[in-house]
Amino acid sequence: MLSLTLLLAFSGLKIDLDEGRFYNPSSLSLFQFGSGYLLCSYAEAALALFDEKGALVKRYGKKGEGPREILMPTVIGLRQDRFIVLSNHRKLLVFDKDLKPDPTAYPPLSPNLSRHLFIGGFALDETALLLYHSGLSAINKNLVTGVKLTDGQWRATDGYLPQTDLTKETLPRSLLLARNLALRPRGPYLFLHRNAILRDEDYYEVNMHQRSSESAMALTGVFLADLSQVAPFDHDTLCYPEDVLCDDRQVIVRLKNTREQEWLYDFFDHDGTFRRRVASNTLLIPCQNAKKIFKIVEDAKQNEYITPFDGKL
Repeated sequence: MLSLTLLLAFSGLKIDLDEGRFYNPSSLSLFQFGSGYLLCSYAEAALALFDEKGALVKRYGKKGEGPREILMPTVIGLRQDRFIVLSNHRKLLVFDKDLKPDPTAYPPLSPNLSRHLFIGGFALDETALLLYHSGLSAINKNLVTGVKLTDGQWRATDGYLPQTDLTKETLPRSLLLARNLALRPRGPYLFLHRNAILRDEDYYEVNMHQRSSESAMALTGVFLADLSQVAPFDHDTLCYPEDVLCDDRQVIVRLKNTREQEWLYDFFDHDGTFRRRVASNTLLIPCQNAKKIFKIVEDAKQNEYITPFDGKL
């Protein structure tokens, strides 16, 4: 349980996105790092550290493919005083708590590991990673690949969530046809869902996996909801799961409703019980490595901030 001090600090958090020069909130990934927070922008190729109240500490935005530059960055491993960034799907850089990069700490991923539409990862320890793939590639057999640094190279050691073994008991049959899958790491969980709904479907399904040991993925929850009232498929896909958020009390599936130009939020208990659906123009964003939910708010001057989600939309 969080201490009262940490709870008060969390409730008073206010991160100024304009101060950090982040202008595309939907491309942001947020992480708890040390006593503060780390923001990573995939679209803007930038990193920024904020303290526990949300004040900007430092920003890093050297965009490119040079040794100390980043492009389409993804944070895949955090330690107490450093973290790993994957740049342009291959290069691995280690950043310290002062945002100083070390491009020599790790060799790049080999093409056979990074070419399968790689979307993220998790560092098990200093020499072992879990790589998350999308399901758009028929070449890639597993959605999660374990790799280990051996003799100066990253080598595949294990595979988890095989695409060929997905059946109706775990996921809808249509998921085998679409293969448009997304994996969302959220604290100890990994949520799996499809980023598209087929014309003959009127529901979606999200699966929650948990690392039952160092790397194994155990299915621990299923979240189902009806879409028949919000997604009449007379054109292309109009409503689909876009992201998954969770804290200690709930799991929230964020749906993109392209017809109404708004988000729909489906609230579930952790056991999969559906509670309610709320339509809102407010963007909720998850904490990638902790069970916390945040929202984007705007002041009278149209400045945007990240604040803890208070349950109100």
